Amino acid sequence: MHGDFHHHNILDAGGRHLAIDPKPMLGEPEYDVPSFLWNPLSYRLRLDVTEQRLAAFAAAGLDEERMRAWSVIPGAYLGADDDEAEVLQALL
Repeated sequence: MHGDFHHHNILDAGGRHLAIDPKPMLGEPEYDVPSFLWNPLSYRLRLDVTEQRLAAFAAAGLDEERMRAWSVIPGAYLGADDDEAEVLQALL
């Protein structure tokens, strides 16, 4: 896993993207996806955008069901508001 996967650590490298500044950890790569879904920090989860982001990661080879499952956990400790809770429920 990357360990610090968010929008500030993803660079455009001439038509492809490069993740920088890893904090290597052992675990499922799908665990990194929720931190990206909530970034930038002022962003509020929306189902259409979340589905697009998950589809892009799935196309890159990540397991969609695992990403969806891991995405619910941060909502529990980050305090998802009612609208975000609806998005998270729709992911399962």
